[in-house]
Amino acid sequence: MVIVPIDCKAVYAADPDNKELVTSVETINYGGRKVPVIIIFKGAYHLRKHFQNDIDGDTLFARSPTGFLNDKLELKYLEHFNRFTKDHTKGVYHMLIFDGHGSHLSQPFIDYCWEHRIQPFQLPPHITHLLQPLDVGVFQALKHSFKKEIRKEIFNGATKISKVNFFAFFQTFHNKVFKNRQIATSVFRKTGLIPLNPTVVLTKMKEYHKILKESRLQTPTPPPRQSSLLLPSSSPAFTTPPPQTPNWNEYSTPLTLRTRKRGFDYVKERNIAAMEGVTPITPSVIRVADKVENASQRSMLAGALATNRIHDLSIAEAARQKRKKASGKIVQKYGEIYGHQARKDIAADEDDEKEVINMREQRLMKPWKVKYKAIMKKFKQDYIEVKLKHIGYNL
Repeated sequence: MVIVPIDCKAVYAADPDNKELVTSVETINYGGRKVPVIIIFKGAYHLRKHFQNDIDGDTLFARSPTGFLNDKLELKYLEHFNRFTKDHTKGVYHMLIFDGHGSHLSQPFIDYCWEHRIQPFQLPPHITHLLQPLDVGVFQALKHSFKKEIRKEIFNGATKISKVNFFAFFQTFHNKVFKNRQIATSVFRKTGLIPLNPTVVLTKMKEYHKILKESRLQTPTPPPRQSSLLLPSSSPAFTTPPPQTPNWNEYSTPLTLRTRKRGFDYVKERNIAAMEGVTPITPSVIRVADKVENASQRSMLAGALATNRIHDLSIAEAARQKRKKASGKIVQKYGEIYGHQARKDIAADEDDEKEVINMREQRLMKPWKVKYKAIMKKFKQDYIEVKLKHIGYNL
């Protein structure tokens, strides 16, 4: 919620200029089957630390100068789409529904579709918010899940969300949306595509047209603001109220140390007075004692929660530091690579590195081994000579 003056026409939020675009290309069908995601990011190299996470191995990592789709990546997407759908096609052709982005209309794109029995179906322009299933019921939930993970990272002490951190929790917020296979059936029905029902979209278009027409009506002028905030010097607001004796019959659970101490002192004084026979214990004393005890229990619980909170922060910080210190060595320059292939290449490279290290250590240890053998040989000869002299045998 944002509170602004009544005469304020619009509110703008500052958008940080250090953000970087990462594109997630999603594909689903009516039955709930999902094509593995394609992640496109800005950059030239695929680094090891981009794959040291739990992202699905069939995820295709791609890069572009802008972090968005282009004609070249669109063809890669078609190859990716055909790879994971051709064995599940019922009939000869399988259909691909898409919006009117320019990369979808290139001649190589159309040629690939017909060569591989893919029927391209382009949605009408300026209406994908009603017809495209992912826009209608998936992307909004995906953005919401992503923002929740961002807030969670910030709550756990993160001050910067890098690509490495993004890849680390990508699968978490992605699965929260796509793990429910029924969502695909729902969004196709909401768009009237399967089963075919144009009335669904036409009704929404009429409703939106009515809302747009009403919003164009002239907005009434707001009433003038009352800006008289000054009070006269004789106002009671400037006088200090006299101290009041607390009503212990209405004493509630204290929320501050000061009020808790006041209740504790009151109970202590009344207990002393009761032991001296001055004033007996009354229900108000028992009430205050219970409230003070509740406050003590609340303080202990808050302390335990704070301890757990510090523990969670330390774990989250350790994970971030581990990701930060992860190897930044290059797995592949340019192009695209699947997650499982990248991890396979990383394992092979690490084995080669270990073999090289072992060879280096053996090479460094070889002179010491020769020297060690010479020392031991000389030590053995000296020992024999000393032993023979000890028994009176002169060499």
